[in-house]
Amino acid sequence: MRGRELGWAVLLAGLPFAPFLFRFTSLPVSATDLWQLQGAWAALGVLGLWCWQVAAPRPSVANVPFAAWMAWSLLWTWWTWHRVAWGTRAYPLGLAIPLLNLLVVWLFWVSASSWTAETVRRLLRVVGAVGLVQIAYGYLQAFNLDQFFDQLGSGPDVIAGTIGNMSHFATYLNAMRAAKFKVLERKP
Repeated sequence: MRGRELGWAVLLAGLPFAPFLFRFTSLPVSATDLWQLQGAWAALGVLGLWCWQVAAPRPSVANVPFAAWMAWSLLWTWWTWHRVAWGTRAYPLGLAIPLLNLLVVWLFWVSASSWTAETVRRLLRVVGAVGLVQIAYGYLQAFNLDQFFDQLGSGPDVIAGTIGNMSHFATYLNAMRAAKFKVLERKP
């Protein structure tokens, strides 16, 4: 795996396990801050990948509609930020979230425009392996063997994995169905 591929693999594979990664730091977080910790992992990962992209730029495919949409979105976010800031006399930090989302979309486009079919296979293999680990963790929760997120509830009625929400966990596992075939696929 090349460097950027490895960076994306670590970001995508680490996302469901972010609560475990931040648990052993000095940050004042509780085990139920799952989504905040996953958001922090995503923000740090995107920032790191963006810095890496800027440090070693590569030519990408020109996409005028995408560039126009990005420019409009950035302009709209900037205008909304200043309109709210002028009206309330305070910085609306919550409005910075769309900027992070636009950065994620831009970074994905820049990275994906240089990916090959083999790169996608490698990333799906890594994400599929993480999905299998999540399934195993779900079984631990179903049999009341979870010692990390037991305050979320336990038993076969509450199986949330490390995602923290039963509906989101089910959606994540559904998305992993395609990726798991890449884990089990053998090269000829």
